[in-house]
Amino acid sequence: MNCSTREELGKKLTGREESPVSTLKGVSPDKQTVLIIDQVDAVSEVSGRDGQIKEVIFRMIADAHNFGDVRVIIVCRTFDLESDARFKGLKSKNKTRQIDVPLLDWKTEVEPLLTEKGITVNVLSERQRELLQLPVNLAIFLEIGDNKLTFESRSALLRKLVEKKQRVIENRKPFPSWALLKPLTTMCKWMSQHQQLHAPESVLDDCAGAINILRSEGLIVSSSKKINFFHESFFDYIYARAFVNNNQSLLELLLSTEQHLFRRTQIRQILDSLRQDDPGRCLRELSSVLSNTKVRFHIKTAISQWLSSIEKPTLREFDVIIAFDDFDSNFDQLVRNALLVTDAWFDFLNKKQWIRQQLEHKNEQRRNTVLRWLSNIVGQHSDEIADLLRAWWGNNTERAEKLLNWFKFVERQKLDEVLLKIYEDVIKSYPANLFKDGGREQFSLLLDTWKELNSELAGPLLRILFDAWFALNPGRNPFERDELGKINTYYLAELAEIAPLAFLDGTTDALIRAVDMVIAEGKTTENYYNFSHRAYSGDIVGFDFFLRMYRSALQHIAETDPKKALEYLEKLDATKHECFMHLHLETIQVNPEFLGSCLIKLFPNSTLFNAGWEGARWKSFADTAHAVIPTLSLENREKLENLILSYHPEIKFAINKTHKIKKEGEGEFLQTRKGCIYNLQHSGQIQWYILETIGEEKLTKKALVKLYQLRRKFPHESVGQPHHIEAYTVNSPIKQSQCKRMTDQNWLSAILRYDAEEHHQRSLNKEDGGARELADQLQQFTQKEPERFSKFCQLIPYTAHHAYIESILRGLTEVKEPNYTYLAQVIHYAHVHPDKPFGKWIARLVGKHPTLARDPEILKILIWYAEYGEANSNEKIDEYYIERETVTIETLLQHGDSLHIRGTNGVRGQAWESLSSVLWEIPEAAPKIWSVLENALNHEELISVRCCMIYPLIPLFNDDKVRFSNAIQKLIVLPENSPQANESIRLSPLMTHLGIRLFPYIFYWLPEVAKELAFALLESDDNNMVLAGAWLIFRESFKNDTYVERADTLAKLSVEHRRLLADVSADAIKWADNRHRVKELIKLFFFDEDKQVRERSANVFGNISADEISNYHDIATEFLKSPAFLERTSPFLRMLEEATCDVLHFIVQSSEKLVHNIINGIIESKQHDSDIYRLQNLLKREYASSEGKLEEREKILDLIDLMLQYEFYGVNEIVETHER
Repeated sequence: MNCSTREELGKKLTGREESPVSTLKGVSPDKQTVLIIDQVDAVSEVSGRDGQIKEVIFRMIADAHNFGDVRVIIVCRTFDLESDARFKGLKSKNKTRQIDVPLLDWKTEVEPLLTEKGITVNVLSERQRELLQLPVNLAIFLEIGDNKLTFESRSALLRKLVEKKQRVIENRKPFPSWALLKPLTTMCKWMSQHQQLHAPESVLDDCAGAINILRSEGLIVSSSKKINFFHESFFDYIYARAFVNNNQSLLELLLSTEQHLFRRTQIRQILDSLRQDDPGRCLRELSSVLSNTKVRFHIKTAISQWLSSIEKPTLREFDVIIAFDDFDSNFDQLVRNALLVTDAWFDFLNKKQWIRQQLEHKNEQRRNTVLRWLSNIVGQHSDEIADLLRAWWGNNTERAEKLLNWFKFVERQKLDEVLLKIYEDVIKSYPANLFKDGGREQFSLLLDTWKELNSELAGPLLRILFDAWFALNPGRNPFERDELGKINTYYLAELAEIAPLAFLDGTTDALIRAVDMVIAEGKTTENYYNFSHRAYSGDIVGFDFFLRMYRSALQHIAETDPKKALEYLEKLDATKHECFMHLHLETIQVNPEFLGSCLIKLFPNSTLFNAGWEGARWKSFADTAHAVIPTLSLENREKLENLILSYHPEIKFAINKTHKIKKEGEGEFLQTRKGCIYNLQHSGQIQWYILETIGEEKLTKKALVKLYQLRRKFPHESVGQPHHIEAYTVNSPIKQSQCKRMTDQNWLSAILRYDAEEHHQRSLNKEDGGARELADQLQQFTQKEPERFSKFCQLIPYTAHHAYIESILRGLTEVKEPNYTYLAQVIHYAHVHPDKPFGKWIARLVGKHPTLARDPEILKILIWYAEYGEANSNEKIDEYYIERETVTIETLLQHGDSLHIRGTNGVRGQAWESLSSVLWEIPEAAPKIWSVLENALNHEELISVRCCMIYPLIPLFNDDKVRFSNAIQKLIVLPENSPQANESIRLSPLMTHLGIRLFPYIFYWLPEVAKELAFALLESDDNNMVLAGAWLIFRESFKNDTYVERADTLAKLSVEHRRLLADVSADAIKWADNRHRVKELIKLFFFDEDKQVRERSANVFGNISADEISNYHDIATEFLKSPAFLERTSPFLRMLEEATCDVLHFIVQSSEKLVHNIINGIIESKQHDSDIYRLQNLLKREYASSEGKLEEREKILDLIDLMLQYEFYGVNEIVETHER
């Protein structure tokens, strides 16, 4: 622990004055080696120890990474991995893998080992098994070696261990002059006084040979002249045992020194020992400590937690803790933690009738606390709790709703029928708010929770829930589209899959009732249509979704228990509604051997042939017939075929429509003479579909003759298929799989054929597109085969739809390493088009591959588009593009340098943007581009295009600053004939994202030009431009003192100006030359009257690097005094998290301010949840490192007490981390 270098550590470990990693590498240079570093938590930040050894460890880890084949295994607590900044950083690296070590598994690890050792495991209680899953307890148990040992705690195990070791030592020769407990107690006293977990070897000088004997018996470990117990729990046990035997009271012990978290475990261990050895004294100690105001609250909570774990509590112990209860209000926290957390007190309190009394108490908080406790322990006391709840409910409607809410929070390890019975009875009482959310809450509770424990019992519960739904929603149908969505269909579907019988049991009655309602409403209603709609695949919603669940469950039962399936089919009257007929048919076909005869019983029925799917109503019947025919007698087979052969729906339809036409006249297509003729011409089509589906090998001669006849009638048609229902799509007219095989000639033919953007409907949900959709395919294939389609592009006639050449240009833009020769040829070909429609994509292609412009002709083409390309001159569209290109006050406040260009106006704008890329790639092109740019500056009227001309000015800035100076000033001067020549909008190019980025360079190299441009913005009549000018002045004032006075004047103009300056100041802390001014402004802004100013100034802490925090203590100090702290706390806390210097005093002050303001109601805790969480992690980390700082440690303990007392969420993690 005292080594400051790798070499020093290596010398101590291996005798070699080099890094242990180097030693490993030298031992095995060609093979993988492993370095194990155990107990790394001993040097984490929370340990509070010297950081030198941690630095050595991280250097060794770096060595191992550099060698590559040296692996490092680091062992530490999860807490240290999450809390120590450097460990957390190590965890986040790709080279690191975290392996969590869980408790030992009883079945696979502990039980086999105990059996091997000859221990009878079936006599061990659940509590004993839990204890032995912890390795240290298992090791102690095995060391004791007593097969008949009774124990219910680690203390009992340690007691037996000490007794055994005492016997062993007594048999040693020579016999030592001391009893075992003497050296152990001596060690313990020294460690307790110094509140450390190790002691110098010299403390045992009076016990000759003790160190060797204790070490050989495995009771202590020694290293570097220091000794400690084999486990921290052994220290606590010995200390408690020694305490019991002396005259000091627990209160005296606590008040003798600061009550550090270290004491919590000691106190519980002492009370445990006292309770076993001196119960009377234990009660006196309890009462005196809990009632003393000088005892810290964290100690009292530790005691109340200990009380919650004791076995067989007594009346006197109850009297001690209940003395702190205020009977008229909610439970005191200590009382609640002692009595109402675990089940330890349940039997005692129940026998005393205390629980019943609390449930009847007038204070609602008190009742809810007890109910919450009962929900947590119901698994251990289900019968008794069921009796309590039933008596409390007493059929009271208001209590019924509370009881239903209680079931949501019940923690169950097993299903208890007594609880189920209460749940059923409460539902049957039909409380008014049972389905206040449409049923989602109750159905979710049932389906998600109960099914996991005993899915079969979910069936009756589901049935009861549906009965209640109908009772409380008269006239409504639970399977309507809107209603079904309110029931949690996800869990319903899950139940149907894992427990199909329970699902059928729970839903069948509801299904029948729902269908009866639909029938009663009549066939013209929307519900009737929805209940008759069945999609074969795709997007399935509403009743159809439920029907699919039901069908799937019924089919599963038909396969596994056909008798049971038949029972359900008999409940579903197939003559009532076609959805029932559908279920019959689809179920019969999965088990035709058992259910085949059921098909004949369905004859004749009008819905038999219409109970299938959308687009193929006949299919369910046909599939069932196909499955069933082999199981039928000849007589029944003939009945089936006669039914099919007598089915002529097309003729029947035509006759009905003819009568309707005579009566009403012609209507839509099907109700026309033409439509009737169409149906007559297709008579027999459905019959043919059915016979083909059955298959000719299963048909008699008579049916075969008909099948052959129908095949001749429909020679070129295929059997119809049910619809796949999905979102509407428009596809390419030629499938991608076909496009793959197309030659250039095929493509040309397709391009000529699909020369328009017409869409053609291919099916119910799909349309075939036209030129645009086919061009999209062409773009994809161009990306894959750029050279082929570059050549092909030149074969496309100019008369073809523009989308095709455009798609090839688009595709080539995405190619990473193209052949520039082919690209140049495509550009030339596209440019020659008489209408010049491809300028935008030619410009983009050159911008993406600027090397192309080394060809003078390509550069010439791009320049042509910059000068003469299309751009929309419509005033509104021009304004739209200006708005897209320019920054706003909001974007300035978000730091413009992180933003990107949003768009360009037409071909000219795109060409100027691409010329910028050319200049960066080919600087020698500058003379030509300068010439065209200067000419365009005199003539370009569209401001949106001028906004794009800022692009080439950036690379040209380095080429000729004098020329640049003239150009940037001309950029904001419109041609004389422009109607906007004198308006502020002409300054828009300066307001582009790139324009704003360019200003720092102009200020540096061309200060007078920058000043003139910035002042032009300030003098504008556009508020956005005025603020942008102020923003530029504010930024420059931190680099150039000549602007300070103007910046100060601007800041006084408005609150918006102050917000800007606050934001710039917070950012300037990273780069300003005048840091002193930044700090002074920030400190003023913390106290500004405007909340936004305060909040923006607080962002400064997000810009201070971890290694510079010590330079900004004055800012942090002011911030903690200011109102800004409570309004914008997060950046400050994040800074403290990352700090590499001592920030303990800031953490303490932040915590004090935040905690006190929440307690006093000045701020709401919900608004600062994340801040409190951060602070708790910081306190957890800093607690150990404050060991030598008594004043700061005391303040941390005060904070912990306060947060415990006011029950801040997460505070228990702090105290639990530092317990043993």
